[in-house]
Amino acid sequence: MPDVNHLVSHWTDLTDWSPGRSLFACYLTFGPDPAMAGYAGRFQRALADVPEMDPIPHRWLHLTVQGIGFSDTLRPGQAEQVTEAIRDRLAAAEPVAFTVHRPVISTDAVYLPARPAAPLAALREAVREDAAAVMAPAALYPLPGQEGRFHPHVSLAYATAGVPVSVLRGRLDRVVTEPLTVSVADVSLIDLRRDDRRWAWTQETRIPLGARPAPSEPSTPGAVVPARQRTPEPSEQASRRR
Repeated sequence: MPDVNHLVSHWTDLTDWSPGRSLFACYLTFGPDPAMAGYAGRFQRALADVPEMDPIPHRWLHLTVQGIGFSDTLRPGQAEQVTEAIRDRLAAAEPVAFTVHRPVISTDAVYLPARPAAPLAALREAVREDAAAVMAPAALYPLPGQEGRFHPHVSLAYATAGVPVSVLRGRLDRVVTEPLTVSVADVSLIDLRRDDRRWAWTQETRIPLGARPAPSEPSTPGAVVPARQRTPEPSEQASRRR
């Protein structure tokens, strides 16, 4: 029987993920969103003195949409074909608004549930349909937690060892804040890596949902841009010292 009173490490070995291997995947990314960073940071700071929890650096905050396929298994030009298929499909889509609520403690992480789930599920299904059509006969790669019903969420911290749920709950309950509503106007196709106890990416292709307003960033919508660089958060520096 699993121990429901303790978290387990998120970083168990995954057979497919050899060191340095990357996955072509679709995320919603929140690196440039100060509101999301601020909301997540309140709860991350509450867990700062729990050494078994690794906070997710703000530039890697994300909502997982769909794994697609490992980069070393894609046929020449296949990533570009998937990108164009999704771009065409989402050209008629609308930005998606949702609200992140107080954290949930799962078996190996602390995350913010995103509600309502239906608009995010519809967006995911559109991405899945077009990616699957290009990738056939190969199946799309399910990232951890994508089995069964879709539960959209933004992870805050991953467990690196066993830690009592009560330790986390007491600290999170002391944070007083209202839910945060955000609107996303694009999805990102990324080169996802799982090295050094971190989900991270080196490049992302941002695909707008429908008509996009004047860009507030220097990057061209839909262009491949380097992962955003900035001064590390104090929590990142602490995790690197561990």
